[in-house]
Amino acid sequence: MLTAINDRREKESTAQVLNVIYKVKHRAYVNPKSLLLWHSHFAKADIILRQNVHLLSIEKDVAKFMEFDSDIDLFNTRRFPFISVAHADHVKKIIVIPRWELKRIVAGINIDNQEVVWLFHHLRCGSTLWGQIFNALPNWTVISENQTHLYNAVYASEESDIQCWSKTDDYEERVVAMMKLFCRLAPTGNKIFWKAEVTDHHFIPILQKRFPKHKILFAYRDAIGAGKSFVKTFGHRNVMVWYVHYLLNRNHGPSLPANRQARAAWLWFTNGYNPDICLEALSKAGANPQLMEWMVLLWACVVTMMKEFQKEGVRFKCLKFEHLTQNPATVITDLFSHLNVPLDLVETALDAMKHDSQKGLFCSNENRQHNKPWIRTHDSVSKCNAILKFFNLPNLDDTFEM
Repeated sequence: MLTAINDRREKESTAQVLNVIYKVKHRAYVNPKSLLLWHSHFAKADIILRQNVHLLSIEKDVAKFMEFDSDIDLFNTRRFPFISVAHADHVKKIIVIPRWELKRIVAGINIDNQEVVWLFHHLRCGSTLWGQIFNALPNWTVISENQTHLYNAVYASEESDIQCWSKTDDYEERVVAMMKLFCRLAPTGNKIFWKAEVTDHHFIPILQKRFPKHKILFAYRDAIGAGKSFVKTFGHRNVMVWYVHYLLNRNHGPSLPANRQARAAWLWFTNGYNPDICLEALSKAGANPQLMEWMVLLWACVVTMMKEFQKEGVRFKCLKFEHLTQNPATVITDLFSHLNVPLDLVETALDAMKHDSQKGLFCSNENRQHNKPWIRTHDSVSKCNAILKFFNLPNLDDTFEM
């Protein structure tokens, strides 16, 4: 994509700036293939350090960035519960720089002493609500499911493969670059609450290794609550899980999908957990798994991965959704004490909980009221329990504590 640079002045201008002429509407993430781009000019690579420029993806030879209008507050979760959606709606330019320039720039960014709190989670566990709570606190910047998660930053590169995506030679370099480039966007003195994407759990070992001062949280809820909420939210939509659903069932038996888009969906939906283990677990549920069984598989992958991290000595605090809804003041006070947040802000947090954290989105409480709930059947419960038994986890109707 980088055009040859001829004269001496342009040799210093290694960033290619492309105007977004047209974009496909209603996309959840920015995909350069869905944009009509037109070359604008070349600039010095340090242009990517502007406050209105965010990382899009890190590929084999280049890194891509998105530029937005400077007056848009993309980190305001009351307006943009998911930054990725805001990215897709408001991107104005794409900036492309060589990887060697990215390495030079990232080396100059130091976030070792920056106070960062990471929230890892599975789907439908109240993680967006936690983002809204911290967004209401003074001197906090919330990064909520940004564009550059594992799915886009690492797996999106063409050389990746589902069997070895987390073992690429520069995987750690890419992850550290992503962390630094987003953390430096917070205003000076602000703490950062980073609500990770559901695929980001593989960041955790790197996070503890490279940034040991950062604190880690894990939000979760019981399997049946997460599953019922997921079906109620996504059951009426053509979400990308159906790419995987179709490919895994068209031959009347599980097999790894061959289509790259479906492999990416598989990676997202199983949180990048070992594909062979996921397939074996899915086979326990029999043919034609439905959305509830898919969600239980995702839930099992995430909590199993976090339990494995615990055994390896990774330190993180658990936040259970059921505890938060039953005793919000107690849970928030305990968390604020853990994070050294002034306790006089507990009332501010409790007030933030009164608002729908996903208002304006398809998954808002208002929209979900019109969707069909999960229909409990003996067959569905049996399939879910078979998956959970495979992972040595409690049955669907049992409570679960990390």
